[in-house]
Amino acid sequence: MYLKLDEGSTWFYPFVCDWPSYVSMKALRIFLLTFLFLLTTDAWRHKSKTTPATWSEWGEWDEHCSATCGIGVRRRTRSCSYKGNKRKLRCKGNLGQMKNCDTMTTCPVDGGWSTWVSWDCSASCGGGMGQKKRSCTNPRPMFGGKGCRGEAKDEGKCNEQKCPDQVYTLSPGTAQNLKDATERVHNSLEKPEESNVDLSCNPRVIEKIYKEYPTSVLFWTKDGKVLRVQLERMEVNFQQLTIQNLTLEDNGVYLCSMRYAPEVMKPVAVISLAAIPKVPIKVPEEESVSLNCGGAQLGTIYKDLTRSWFFESKVYKDFGNASLLRNKEFEITNVTSNMTGTWRCKIRDLKRGWAWTMNIVRLETLPPLPWYLKLLRRKILLAMIGISLCIFLVFFCMWVGYQVSKAREGYLADFEVWRQIAEYETPSADELESGSEEEMSLIFNDY
Repeated sequence: MYLKLDEGSTWFYPFVCDWPSYVSMKALRIFLLTFLFLLTTDAWRHKSKTTPATWSEWGEWDEHCSATCGIGVRRRTRSCSYKGNKRKLRCKGNLGQMKNCDTMTTCPVDGGWSTWVSWDCSASCGGGMGQKKRSCTNPRPMFGGKGCRGEAKDEGKCNEQKCPDQVYTLSPGTAQNLKDATERVHNSLEKPEESNVDLSCNPRVIEKIYKEYPTSVLFWTKDGKVLRVQLERMEVNFQQLTIQNLTLEDNGVYLCSMRYAPEVMKPVAVISLAAIPKVPIKVPEEESVSLNCGGAQLGTIYKDLTRSWFFESKVYKDFGNASLLRNKEFEITNVTSNMTGTWRCKIRDLKRGWAWTMNIVRLETLPPLPWYLKLLRRKILLAMIGISLCIFLVFFCMWVGYQVSKAREGYLADFEVWRQIAEYETPSADELESGSEEEMSLIFNDY
């Protein structure tokens, strides 16, 4: 509130009565004036600007070449005036330059061994003694370079492969390694559908067999049949089989085998592969579902195997020591709501404690079907309905034919009358006047 003491005097604010408001107004006024002052001063404007970055002059080239022989490089650098971290404000261009320099001295070349020349052996098969040679020519030592290290000759056993008239046997060490590859190594893989998987073929054992029988042949089988390699997603090499974009059809038992003599084949690796499906099988309650399981090829390698179906890691159905050729299909006749989950078929070797997963099924139960859909799902009922419809159609066609023939007989006389009327020539007026009454009556009586 402003007060006026007398005429001609100035207005004043009684801060004594309302001093907090007065102080607040004064502070706000000082803040606004300070802010406007900073905006308009040259010092603020100068502070907001940044001096453009510039390059210094190039420095001197290096005094010495980077190499002591042959061709090297010399370097020179320059510096940028901006030392901050903002990328946009940095200098544009290269920080350094390089140029070639020739030392006018040829560098020494060290020697290297060539490949071994084939054995000069005392026997062509069955094992002998011989000598092989190599030379220091890859490359030759030049311009003061060092020579090759090692021996240029080697003597020892050669051509140890079996002769055609010898018994095709493996050395004791190789034979034991081959036996351990199947008796002590267990391989069972579970991989998600559409993923990639590598099946190893025990390359250490394969290398030993090739050394004793160089003409050996490596091949893969799946469920007892030679694997048909799909080139667009499968790759086979010396060490492994690679399968890309795994599908449910890839489930089975894979054998990597070696044929090192006529009619002599030995498994090197036994692997079971099961794909984990992405989409579950949907089955209504109170219906039946059939689950398939393979693994018969394992019975040709191992003995006393059992087949079992597991539901969520618990045995649901155990077929015991029955032949693996039997019970390939497991049928659940009455699906219930608590059967939703993951089912696995496993072939087990209880003595070794091994288990091979042959198939994985994800089951999802649905509400039961209405009664009329259940009836339609029965094949006998569908056959009876089809036969009944055929009999009905036959009798219906016979009835229609009978009705058509009956109607044709009733209307045949009428058709004849209308035909005669259509063929009759109407008499002219003169004929009608000259005609007698009897003739006219006969004309009209005819119709």
